[in-house]
Amino acid sequence: MRTRRQLIEDATDQLKADFRALMNAPAGRRIAAWLLFDVAGVDRSSFANNDRLTAYNEGQRFVGLALMRHLKRIAPGDYHKMLTELDHQNDVIESAPQTDED
Repeated sequence: MRTRRQLIEDATDQLKADFRALMNAPAGRRIAAWLLFDVAGVDRSSFANNDRLTAYNEGQRFVGLALMRHLKRIAPGDYHKMLTELDHQNDVIESAPQTDED
């Protein structure tokens, strides 16, 4: 019978493997970037004109920063690759011609 400590270590190892699998796939890196930058807003201010909205924004940002720390620690190469791919995507969008509908 496995001990509680062994079960916790197994769960931690599985979570690390899951993070690596996520970041190893292009789709996973796109999802991680979306969660970090669009949903959690790790690269923007949490401040809003309303105290409750500021607290809400800061809560989202806190979760995003925790995710970012894990990704950097567990899959640092893939984290850097995600940022490079995101920069490239942003460059492509910025260089695309605008239309009246934009």
